[in-house]
Amino acid sequence: MTTLIPKRFPSSLTPPEPTPLRKQAHYAWVTAPPAEAPVRQIIYIGQLAYQSLTEQFVIDRELIVAKTAFRAHYWLEQLADIQKESLPEAIICDLTLPDGTAFELFDRIRRMPHLSSIPFLAVSSQIDPASSKQVLGYGMDDLYAYPLDRSRLETRIRFLKTYHSSLRSPTLPPPAFNDFSPSEPKRMLDVWVALIGLLMLSPLMLLIALLIKVRTGGPVLHITKCAGTGYHVFSLYKFQTMTADRMLSDGQTVRTSLGKWLRKYNLDELPQLINILRGDMSLVGNRPLPLSEAEQLTTDQWSKRFLAPAGVTGLWQIARRRKKHLSEADRHQMDIDYVDDASFWNDIRLIIKTIMILLQRSTE
Repeated sequence: MTTLIPKRFPSSLTPPEPTPLRKQAHYAWVTAPPAEAPVRQIIYIGQLAYQSLTEQFVIDRELIVAKTAFRAHYWLEQLADIQKESLPEAIICDLTLPDGTAFELFDRIRRMPHLSSIPFLAVSSQIDPASSKQVLGYGMDDLYAYPLDRSRLETRIRFLKTYHSSLRSPTLPPPAFNDFSPSEPKRMLDVWVALIGLLMLSPLMLLIALLIKVRTGGPVLHITKCAGTGYHVFSLYKFQTMTADRMLSDGQTVRTSLGKWLRKYNLDELPQLINILRGDMSLVGNRPLPLSEAEQLTTDQWSKRFLAPAGVTGLWQIARRRKKHLSEADRHQMDIDYVDDASFWNDIRLIIKTIMILLQRSTE
């Protein structure tokens, strides 16, 4: 196993020419094939996936190995100060390390400007929905179970590099399509409903904001970065339903009694009228996806869902009422179904169904 010595950096290959993006079909930007853009070098921290990685990558040239978070952080810190051009293209880290956890190392790395945009992938002996949610919710880019496959890793790393670059640089074409725009009737309906809704519901919204401030003492709004049409990143507004002053043993926040009531009647979503007015969202569309979840939908099959705008309601919300537990594949497929059947009159039909569901819920 390679021992990291900060003053003696591993030799690095000359980076390949930038790989141009190409457009596939009519709805997704994808990177060129792996052979045209090989991953130059990665760093692995831990021991869990050591054997599978060393069998597929050349030690020192393609793969740098560190057993502990301390060694990895010190080496990366020194490299960022002296040889920024030699920084690894990805960081792969065991969830549990001899001197800490991947979460602690991730926090330290993200505080360093030159390292914050490097894709960070976690490795575990097994993956379950809870651990995946925890890793992605924390801001890491992905979670893998060992043994690791080089081809799959390189495909994922190439996408993440392009995606992170699009967030840093407004001049770089985003890894998505920009040829979607809502029809004029759809946009007019959005604007008018949002304007009338804000005017009529402003007293209620002010009351809710006051109650949240008095009951929790924290921020009134919960703001989440989400991906909308063409991976357009926007700030999604909701009323705060959680409190940060009470914490569970696993670090999750607790929903307040007021928050539970707001969630029950979907009143926490009223600030999304502002998103609609701004053009970030539509009344009807697909689920607004947090960036951590949107990053996972990189294949042509699933990226098609970004042809449609993020919506306050849609097929997913109606189906959720009928069937409380929806699989991830079911949710993604409903997003694709909405894209395939998108029309102004289909939106009207979904709005009517949503109103009926809300009325039914209010009588329960």
